[in-house]
Amino acid sequence: MSSTTKRFVGIAGAGVLLVVALVAAAPAFLDTEKLLGQVKLQIEPRLKRQVTLGGGELSAFPPRVLVKSFAIAEDPALGATRQFASAEQLEVRLGLLALLTGDVDITSITLRKPVIELIRKPDGTWNYETIGDQGESKSEAGD
Repeated sequence: MSSTTKRFVGIAGAGVLLVVALVAAAPAFLDTEKLLGQVKLQIEPRLKRQVTLGGGELSAFPPRVLVKSFAIAEDPALGATRQFASAEQLEVRLGLLALLTGDVDITSITLRKPVIELIRKPDGTWNYETIGDQGESKSEAGD
């Protein structure tokens, strides 16, 4: 192997090790509570419901936050004391590049042991119909 090739391989190897070290060290430098707040800020407007996140822990490989408890509030028309859905654990996978720059890019969400309560209202509609954009499009359409 020529000295130029050895040098290139050494520099490339050092670059890869640096990236791996940054990713592995990310949980130590990131504030998990702040990250959970950013995750909540992304989820609530999409669901159009209040979301409760329990404590969590950050994992580097794969980049994710494991939330100890999770709940989605019920449709306010049915009462604020109920929950529409809950789960023992919520796994939120995050985009690596966004995480390294301090942003949150949710790539997937997995609920572990979910419980969902479906309620039919007196007018015949279901409580899930007001989740996200569904409720907006129905009321805009005049249904």
